[in-house]
Amino acid sequence: MSTGSGFLIDFPNRNSVFDLSFHAGRGYIRVETMKTLRLIAWVLLGLSFLLVGHEGLNALEGKPYRLIPLGEWWFRIDQAIGTASLNLLQATIQRHIWPWLWDAVIQNVLAAPSWMVFGVIGMLLMWVSRSRSRRTLTFRS
Repeated sequence: MSTGSGFLIDFPNRNSVFDLSFHAGRGYIRVETMKTLRLIAWVLLGLSFLLVGHEGLNALEGKPYRLIPLGEWWFRIDQAIGTASLNLLQATIQRHIWPWLWDAVIQNVLAAPSWMVFGVIGMLLMWVSRSRSRRTLTFRS
């Protein structure tokens, strides 16, 4: 469907929260999607600060300060719930997808401090969902 300066692709479900429309070569993300991504970003950033606080409280209790990796948190939650999701994910990726993906990428992510992983993902989502309107400053004399 031609619209003069470019083309417009509309997905069948126009009321979807994750509906993406592209116009004239520039991608526009709907407002609902931006709000959803921003909410997820704030939750991840809050979780990141919570994990930093947990590590800090452990240090204040007299325990030596150490960065708790994401893999350890996942293992603790996995043990508490009684599932084997971490082992299942490892087996699935190594056997069916690509062994190098687990060894080179995912192991490094799981070894990184948990607050840093959630913080970086939260900041990236915050950047993606930022308001793109240009604001001009006017100075009055």
